[in-house]
Amino acid sequence: MNNEGALIAFTLFSQMIIGSTMVYALAYFTSMDDISLLSSGFSLKTPEFLLLLGLLVAILISLLHLGRPANAIHALNNLKTSWISREIFTVTLFSISLLMLFIARWLGAGKAFLAVSFVFSAIAGLLLLLTMVKLYMIPAVSTWNNWLTPANFTLAALISGLTLMLVFVLVFPIEFIRVKPIILAIMILLLFEMVHSGFLYGHLNSMDFNDSNQFLSEGIFRSFTIIRIAVIGMAILFLLYVSFQEKAGFQSTLLILSIAFIFIEMVIGRFVFFATYVRIGI
Repeated sequence: MNNEGALIAFTLFSQMIIGSTMVYALAYFTSMDDISLLSSGFSLKTPEFLLLLGLLVAILISLLHLGRPANAIHALNNLKTSWISREIFTVTLFSISLLMLFIARWLGAGKAFLAVSFVFSAIAGLLLLLTMVKLYMIPAVSTWNNWLTPANFTLAALISGLTLMLVFVLVFPIEFIRVKPIILAIMILLLFEMVHSGFLYGHLNSMDFNDSNQFLSEGIFRSFTIIRIAVIGMAILFLLYVSFQEKAGFQSTLLILSIAFIFIEMVIGRFVFFATYVRIGI
């Protein structure tokens, strides 16, 4: 495939925003009064403003793999048959939902309207994730057309969403957000990510590609899988150590290292996903 860099960046960025929106919505419905204490409006301390900026970055990156970005709007003409058109539509819907949430909190909307805004954002994010999954489960691409693709994208969204919450707490200390449950959830998801990586290797290693993909046929995939699992293991160990470490300064250092390993693992995983592209037939 061409322009893998833009596709890696777009899919990761957009899934990070989806996951973060889901976590934010969950935090709202479990700590409604506390969320109201967060900044609103045009501030880098405002969660929905940061989510909007992140989604804008993802959209701009997505234009890099288009031959003529100005023609992207015409893709909406094929909503009935094209998953690319549906992806563009759901990206637009997700953008509108985040803008609605931003305006609602900025103008101090009532609890009922805020609840609707959070639900709308979460549903729009899930719809975008679904269209991304369906877009890449191409019947002619046997390496992608299996359950490992939705598992990959879902884990990426959940892990990155929780990890970005950790980043937010590190940069803007918030007393009501307890870090340890977040760390526990991330560690559990990283274990699933490690298992997923192993399943992916086993599944693709059992297939015969007849040298049609050098990444798979020359042992490069095996090396990347080992590196990826090692990085996940390091992230889990650091997070585990943070859970039992009482010194605040040392905790922050370990959290930063853990977050770095998590994002490195995610980039490696998404590079591996696109590198394993093998098209069979038409």
